Amino acid sequence: MAVIEGLKTLKTNSIPVVIYSDSQYVVNAISKGWLRNWIRTDFKGGKKIRTSGFNIISCLKISI
Repeated sequence: MAVIEGLKTLKTNSIPVVIYSDSQYVVNAISKGWLRNWIRTDFKGGKKIRTSGFNIISCLKISI
């Protein structure tokens, strides 16, 4: 949630931002392309069910 709240405070989305996090979930979602794949599949995993943490990660999508 800290990443999302931090991104919400930005006045514009046209500047590069570096995110430091100890959450492997957040780091991997962005660096390994998980977020891109979840967006493409409407946040459904291999078993066609919603990815765990859907509510939090969908907010991250909106913030990025």
